[in-house]
Amino acid sequence: MEPLLLLRVAGLSHPVIGETLRDVDTMTARLAEALERGPWLLGERFSAADLLCVSPFGWLPDLIPDHPAIRDWVRRCEERPAAQRTRARDAASAARAAEMA
Repeated sequence: MEPLLLLRVAGLSHPVIGETLRDVDTMTARLAEALERGPWLLGERFSAADLLCVSPFGWLPDLIPDHPAIRDWVRRCEERPAAQRTRARDAASAARAAEMA
């Protein structure tokens, strides 16, 4: 997922990419298909698959597909207590680094 999103941001395409990684539209369709079966990618429980697949959308929120199931899934992932703690730690770390600069 991440390479497809980064290639889109960079405006790059090549037939080899399309044949091996497919494209963002295919990625979106597969993601939505998985989320139609349950709240998480593998069903009823949050898993490493969710953690890995949602991460590009945390860095590039403008690239979250305009699909209700996907947007709801990203929101659920971001609302998890561990995700909130991590964002708080990151913000505190960034603030300390800014003070030292």
